[in-house]
Amino acid sequence: MRTNGARGRPTRAPILVCGLEHVPTKIGRHYRAVAAATGAAVVVYARDSSGLSAEVAEREGVAWCPVPSLERNTRSRRLRLRRTGGDIRTYLRLLRTLRPSHVELYHDAANDAVHLTYVLIAWVSRVPLVAVCRGGELLYWDQHRSNRKAVFWLGLKLARLVLYKELHMQSRLRALRIPDHRTFFCYNRVEVRADEPRPNLDRRGVLFLNSWRPLRCPDMALNVALTLAPRYPSIPFTIAGARTWTSEPFSIEEFEERVREAGLGGRVKILPWHSDVRGLFETHSVFLLPAHEVFLNYALLEAMERGLVPVIAAAPGAERVVDSGRTGFIVPLDLPEFVSAVDAILKDPELETEMCSAARRRVLEDFDLKCGSKELADLYQDLVWRS
Repeated sequence: MRTNGARGRPTRAPILVCGLEHVPTKIGRHYRAVAAATGAAVVVYARDSSGLSAEVAEREGVAWCPVPSLERNTRSRRLRLRRTGGDIRTYLRLLRTLRPSHVELYHDAANDAVHLTYVLIAWVSRVPLVAVCRGGELLYWDQHRSNRKAVFWLGLKLARLVLYKELHMQSRLRALRIPDHRTFFCYNRVEVRADEPRPNLDRRGVLFLNSWRPLRCPDMALNVALTLAPRYPSIPFTIAGARTWTSEPFSIEEFEERVREAGLGGRVKILPWHSDVRGLFETHSVFLLPAHEVFLNYALLEAMERGLVPVIAAAPGAERVVDSGRTGFIVPLDLPEFVSAVDAILKDPELETEMCSAARRRVLEDFDLKCGSKELADLYQDLVWRS
């Protein structure tokens, strides 16, 4: 197990977190705040698809235990079974040695058999289970195979608490007959650094920073940059977030080629995903999110906390984050609309500065990670840790 120095001595049994493909920064920060609020150490038992889990866990203050791995895309059934056996044996060892206060299981596991085993072992061992739904497991429920539906449904039914991350999930959970009193809308929140000097509001630049999945529309963000960069030669444009460890329909090479063809090399930067994005926030002033889903996007909240003006698509829930015209702009998912909104900000530095401050205040007031972690600690006490 790879750990960092614990911040303070734990006062209760650890929390064991399972079912993740890697340890992203937002997960590390979330569980660091949970540990502080609950007095429990957190151990994340996860794969390492990004290759950065150890670095993130060390920086964010959680322990990481890697799932036994094999070479990618191995076709050997025997080797896959060996890894599955090693995965389950390690899980059993963690349960025995940690004696966790509960198991927090993300319902997006790649292996249905392993996921089912996690659930059943926790249930037989009488270790409380918390299920976490954060994406496609509920959004694409009707497209899942019947065995995956059965595995996820059983995990939800046996969980003492179900945490869900997106607006659409509550109706699906109700359809699956999961009682409302056992569910909690655990939306994204971010670290608020109110005690730090306010961000430099003199910096200027346009940033897209998200995964390059189709629903995030990175190609539209690139088109915004290619349209506006010639008008503003002194302002940088950056399209970042490509994940090189997983398949995505857009590639860095393709985007770089388009930039070269437009004669904007050096003016429009194309960057991969990396673990520490703070430097990008400190050198840009406008944040683009031309996506089909924008509600409480983690990078959006981080950007606003650092004083970037958000320009986001008019997707469900967008108005819960951005007060259009005051803390940023909400516009239709259409290239001319996005170009017009960004252009309105860039040509009016006073408006840009005013919106930068308003965007940051919005996060400071409503999306503080510490407050959310205290709410979770109370729920654990009432629903999960009761005898």
